[in-house]
This record gives sequence, C-alpha cells and structure tokens, in this order.
Amino acid sequence: MVRSFKDIELIALDMDGTLLDENHQIPLETVELIKRARELDVVVMIASGRMYRSIKPHVKRLALEGPVMAYNGAMIKNWPDEAVIAHEPLSAEVGQRLLDLTREGNYHLHLYLDDILYVKEMNERVREYCKIAGVEATPLGREMYTQKGSPTKLLFYEDLDRLGPLRKEIEEMVGDEVYLTSSFPFFLEVTRKDVNKGTSLLRVMEYLGLSSYQVAAVGDSGNDVAMLETAGIGVAVANAKEEIRTRADMVTIEPGSLGVQEVLRAIIRDRGGDS
Repeated sequence: MVRSFKDIELIALDMDGTLLDENHQIPLETVELIKRARELDVVVMIASGRMYRSIKPHVKRLALEGPVMAYNGAMIKNWPDEAVIAHEPLSAEVGQRLLDLTREGNYHLHLYLDDILYVKEMNERVREYCKIAGVEATPLGREMYTQKGSPTKLLFYEDLDRLGPLRKEIEEMVGDEVYLTSSFPFFLEVTRKDVNKGTSLLRVMEYLGLSSYQVAAVGDSGNDVAMLETAGIGVAVANAKEEIRTRADMVTIEPGSLGVQEVLRAIIRDRGGDS
C-alpha cells in the first residue's frame, strides 16, 4: 500500500472472492478491522452481485449502518431501517423476452423478482448456488417462463462453451436495454442498462454527500471494474484476473479476504488509528 487513505470515509467491499474467505465466511480478523474502521467514522458498505436477502446476514454480523448494494447495484437499501435508496429493475418487456430466450435455448436461469429467487427446477447447480448464497430457491416448472413483473436481475448459470453464444444473442436482442457482466466465469448477469456497481456507487456517494477522493472500493471480478474505476482508490485483490488488476489503482499483496484486511489496516493507520 503506497497511497494514503486518510481522506477515505466510505469503503465498498465486494463479497465473493473478496470479503469472504474460501468457506464463504467473513474471517474474525476482518470483522474486528471493520469495527475499528467504523470507530474512525468510515462507512463500510457491502457491494455485491448477490440478492439482498443473501447479504443481510453478513450485514447483521458486521453491525453495519448505511447503504447496502445488492444485485450489482440494481437495488440499494439502507441498513438497519431497510429503506429503499434505489431500485432499478429490468423492464417487464425485456424480462419476458429473456424468459422466452431461456425457454427456447433451454438455458439455466436464476430469476430475481421481489428479492425471491425463482428457478425452473431444483438441480445440482441450483443447490450449490443456494448453499453458498445461504438462500432458498422457488422452483416453478414451466410457469417460470410466464412470470409477470420487472426482474431486479437475471443470472444465467451455464457451461463456458455456451456463454459466449448466449451473450451474443442477448446483445443482438436487447443489447441497448441491458448491462451484462459476470462475477464468476460461468455466470452471465443481466441488469438494466447503465445499472452497475459504478453507477450505483455514484448514487451512494450522492446519498452520503461524498466525493470520489473520499471513497475506496475493493473487488476481484468483472462486475467490480466499474466500481473500482469510480472510486477515488480502486483496489483489486491479488487473486483478481489480470484485466481487473490493470484497471485498478492498486493491487493488494494478499488474495481475497487477506487483501481486504490489508486495505482496512491501511485505512485505520492513515486515519490515525492503531493499525
């Protein structure tokens, strides 16, 4: 760490591959460091592609206060009162067109509507996802394709050889109406156009009355790039792919949750705490 964090008043932390360890938990040392950072008036915000209900247990454990960014920024709520700061779902029309595509191509789709996870059927992929995310899925069978409403996010969970053609098909169909990104190689995540962790971080900054130089962000995946570039100090953890590291302001020495601890210690030190 070579840059000063003395002006940082908000740190946005990605979860998977970043804040969480290999067991998908927050290490005790990280919990303590977050507590110390908050005592120095630093707002700590989780910024994840996960659904809001998957993030809540971690927010409670950390006793955070302030914005929580879910669905890659498509939903922002304040904790603990859970007031909605922003919710920008896909349009019902775009959602239906993508549901039609899913049915025709027999793709594995996660549909997030009203903070509920809907799937066509329970299978090994869904069970694995639910175990990691700590949520339940609601299987709908073929009724999956006739769901009404505006989805907050869609997630395609596919084999790598199918994701490229699928992405191209979505871009050709509704490319000017959606934002496509990925938090894992086998995911393709779809949100409303211009809705991502970067644009949503700007909304949070406005909500808190902060400027970019007062904000740091830490992440590891493609869905974190916009956030890292928006923050005054964008940090990639050491396990991030090369294309992510090259677009960050700095890279941690340690990977994942250990890299988060590096950043937190630097913030505590530079803001006058005992690191």
